[in-house]
Amino acid sequence: MAWRLSSQAGAVAFIREGRFILFGHKFIFFLVLMLFWLVITNFSLLGAVLGVLTAFAVVLINRDLLDSLFSRERKIKPAKVGMLAIYSFSLLWQIVLANLQLARIVLDPKLPVQPGLVTFNPGLKTDLAKTLLANSITLTPGTLTIAVEGDTFVVHALTLAAARDVVEWRLIHLLRRIEEGL
Repeated sequence: MAWRLSSQAGAVAFIREGRFILFGHKFIFFLVLMLFWLVITNFSLLGAVLGVLTAFAVVLINRDLLDSLFSRERKIKPAKVGMLAIYSFSLLWQIVLANLQLARIVLDPKLPVQPGLVTFNPGLKTDLAKTLLANSITLTPGTLTIAVEGDTFVVHALTLAAARDVVEWRLIHLLRRIEEGL
């Protein structure tokens, strides 16, 4: 039962009797998930046990994805994953801003609503990017994706400003950069 140190896919690991036990990127991902779990739940023994089990299950289910992220012949580029993280945080920020704008509209006694439809072509190539954009528009309060046909989006907006903003949305530019591979 000899342990030996090995380096594979840019991560340090120990190999014991032919079984690969990784302490690199999978373990770091496990720790990040555990930290996130502890932040969003209570600090009880049951919560910690459930967090360990959940984080382990997520790492186990995604082990091939994690390996491909750190392999030499990468199928998924870490830069794209980073851009998707930036996209996610930007989307959350846009949702917060849209909620504040919508609250201002609703609380205004004059209720300055000017609903309308806008059609535009965001210039996205892949179906995945189009789906992500359509769902992002719908998630943002005050806008709703009604249809996506080919390259044309039809969006309902609660105000003219929201209709104008959705056509020039920063997230569309981020999705284009992700598609182009940076």
